[in-house]
Amino acid sequence: MERDLDALERSRRTLSEYLEARGVEPRALYRCELVFEELVANAIRHGVPGVAGPRPVDVGVAVSADAVELVFEDDDAPFDPTAAPEPPRPEAIDAAPIGGLGIAMVRRSALRLEYARRDGRNRVTLAIARG
Repeated sequence: MERDLDALERSRRTLSEYLEARGVEPRALYRCELVFEELVANAIRHGVPGVAGPRPVDVGVAVSADAVELVFEDDDAPFDPTAAPEPPRPEAIDAAPIGGLGIAMVRRSALRLEYARRDGRNRVTLAIARG
């Protein structure tokens, strides 16, 4: 997919329609959308600063009886979401920062989360339970 927020929304809708047509339950569908939006939006916002031009984020989807597997690939700077530190817990809701919780939400949504860096590309693979 292209790297802009309009393309992100179009692609999210396409993913949702694809999963709905395969009978993916609403809870799993929500988690897939959340993970998709977080990982692709991060690539759009934080990719490789100063590098212009079309550099797509490739997304693959496979639906099985038990899970939805999503695979994200890009040629951005290395970023391993499995190694990113957990955000600190605020002492009060008023002290909670805005943002910075996306990767933690991705981790909590996934049954399995894997990262690999091969041939100058990031590859994030995750599975989300259908039930």
